[in-house]
Amino acid sequence: DRNPEFSAITRGANKLDIFVVRNGEIWMKSWTGSIWTNWNNFGKAPTGEKFYAVTAVAAGNNRWDIFAIPLVSISSPNSVVWHMSFDGFYTWGWESVGSIGTASPGGVQAVSTGNGRIDLFTADNTKLEGNTIVGNAPALWKVWTASGGWSPSQTGWSTLDNTMNPLSFHALAHSGNRIDLF
Repeated sequence: DRNPEFSAITRGANKLDIFVVRNGEIWMKSWTGSIWTNWNNFGKAPTGEKFYAVTAVAAGNNRWDIFAIPLVSISSPNSVVWHMSFDGFYTWGWESVGSIGTASPGGVQAVSTGNGRIDLFTADNTKLEGNTIVGNAPALWKVWTASGGWSPSQTGWSTLDNTMNPLSFHALAHSGNRIDLF
């Protein structure tokens, strides 16, 4: 199964980035083609909560985006996914990309099918009737495009599938317009 505490990407020739969750904070280390940089600490969630999961994606040359979920969100019915990005020049601070219900232990998965596009997948791990968990775990999805921003909205998510329980999946983007979920 996927380790949600670690993510590695390449964002161009001789550029490798590693993101890890250490003591609830997101840390990054990069290979520049000849040396490893020092660890860079991006901290905890803006709300002060510790992170438990991180995923990274390279959606263009010299660009990275990371997505993380706070530890308290595992059992919270209002889990928030946080996003931070680097555009090649500037690191943009944490922003919410919306609540996902009760977070999946696997966190979120981000893939890119081309320059400027990010597809983000996760799951609302529970469906509640009162205080009882019933039904299947919906797979959730949203997409970022450089020309249109987040769809369906900055904080909204689309239900991709309502029939998966227990939910465990992996996303793979392997060509310009194709994503497979396993």
